[in-house]
Amino acid sequence: MKLNKLFKNKSSGVLLKNISYLAGGQMIAQLISLLGAFFIPRLLGPENYGEYQVIINYVLMYKLLTFTGVNKVNIREIAKDVSKVSEIINNSLFFRLVFAAVSVVISLLVLMFLDYSETVVIGVVVFSAFLVLFSIENTISTVFYALQKLQYVSYLNIIKSIVQASFSIAALLLGYGVLSLVVIYLLAELVIILVGIRFILRHTIYRPELNIMFDKGLIKRAYKFSIIDFFNLLSSKIDIVMLSFLADPVGVGVYALANLLARKGLIVRRAIAQSIFPYYSESSREQLTFKSLNKHLLLILIPSVAIIFVIFFGADFIVQLIAGEAYIESGEILKVLVFYLAFHYAVIPFSAAIESQYMEKFTMFIGFFRAITNVTLNLVLFQYYGIVGVAYSTLIVWSLNFVIHYIIAYKQFTTK
Repeated sequence: MKLNKLFKNKSSGVLLKNISYLAGGQMIAQLISLLGAFFIPRLLGPENYGEYQVIINYVLMYKLLTFTGVNKVNIREIAKDVSKVSEIINNSLFFRLVFAAVSVVISLLVLMFLDYSETVVIGVVVFSAFLVLFSIENTISTVFYALQKLQYVSYLNIIKSIVQASFSIAALLLGYGVLSLVVIYLLAELVIILVGIRFILRHTIYRPELNIMFDKGLIKRAYKFSIIDFFNLLSSKIDIVMLSFLADPVGVGVYALANLLARKGLIVRRAIAQSIFPYYSESSREQLTFKSLNKHLLLILIPSVAIIFVIFFGADFIVQLIAGEAYIESGEILKVLVFYLAFHYAVIPFSAAIESQYMEKFTMFIGFFRAITNVTLNLVLFQYYGIVGVAYSTLIVWSLNFVIHYIIAYKQFTTK
């Protein structure tokens, strides 16, 4: 198999360039954010760090109600007809803001029935504003993805990491606590919104304009992607929230650190996935063969295997270096979580091909299976293995996720 021929044509070269832009930007952003990963857990301690993670992950769960599926619909449609970029994005912005307001209200209503500490409750109330900011930022970024101007996405990732890491460390060193980190998180989001709008006005054909209209047709086109995002959430971020009910804040903090470090291994995953999706969207179903998807799989696995190797053998050292002896159990959890990274990377070409060719119903059903399996296994394996049982659940769920995607892609894209 001559892998060096994979990117020989012009369109493939654009894909490789886009992946390089996003991967490079995200690697720099992740390296900057590692400064926060070094200092925040150590300075807060497991209990306070656990509360901080509960605040963040609780609110992030409600991202699903902001109708995130609109973005993939926009990217897919703009990729096929660039002249509609302003019309499509402007119509969806008001739509997203309406759902963001609803998500804030629902998150605060549910909060009233939860037995969280005062710090967590106040933090959630403040951080719920993130849902509105996220909807704006998320819609703005669609322009860059659809027009494949991904260097600007890299710039925004780097800027956000600089603001969040530097201000967070400074706040903790000055004696501020968990709530200050929440405010800084919001500040970083606001900064990239302002910078993102500036980039759009200067470097693209898009001009922002809020159309106050409710496009009911957009719900029909985007609800499947939004449901997929919801199931993805139940397959990942729900773990911290579930642990907030099953374990004490110290246990949450220990697991959250291991989970954070493992997810650093996904450093180039988003870059690959977000570059491949518009590229596949431009291709016809006949052009996306199962053979070509496997070639992409082999290329994707090269960086993922290297990342897994480094994290697994350096887990204990990394945890102690970053957070100290108080988080020693995080090292054992990290050694389990790191293996799910391989399946996270491996599924990219198959899931992107399925969604780009209007077959997202498969992804929706797989997501439902993955979400139910994850929640069930979290409850069962926690009873037998404690906190590390949640890590076992994650590994099992994502391995099954890859196998199912692979089988469906084989049936749908194998040349007859």
